[in-house]
Amino acid sequence: IFISPYVKDLCETAERDHPNSLIANNAGGDVFSFQASAQAGGGRIRIRLEKEHEQWDSMDHDCPDAVVGLNTELTSPLMYLTLLRLARCGIPFCFSAHTKPSLRRFELVTFPDIINRWNKKERSVLMPPLKVPPMEIKLNPFNGIVGREQVMLLVPNLVNGYLLVSKP
Repeated sequence: IFISPYVKDLCETAERDHPNSLIANNAGGDVFSFQASAQAGGGRIRIRLEKEHEQWDSMDHDCPDAVVGLNTELTSPLMYLTLLRLARCGIPFCFSAHTKPSLRRFELVTFPDIINRWNKKERSVLMPPLKVPPMEIKLNPFNGIVGREQVMLLVPNLVNGYLLVSKP
């Protein structure tokens, strides 16, 4: 499930400006689905663009197999419930961002702080403590290196340029 304000906007734009496009005809449903044969293991992958919600935690659904966030504002308080839910369900995730330092700070400071606060204040005695999953920061292989002049950012930056990937 792809969820973000950008995905929501993409779906709305496709429905308005390109009504015959794959996205317009499948927004809110699967835009791609593949089922392997039983001989190959029977695995399945489905990709869905969420057009009704900008945040995953506002949706009523079962836990998905993985979560991808595009240019996600990981330090936004709106993301905290989503991050706790990911940790609680053990869901692998991949978040993109403009800069590597922002992801590094999230990996080393923000996410551990959210988990530690939850474990100290909100966790029930019946629940095991949440743990920060192992994560890795990578250059997005689907993004070409394109210079962007951003006066306020003095580090290399790309739209969706860097990925923070949890490792199961």
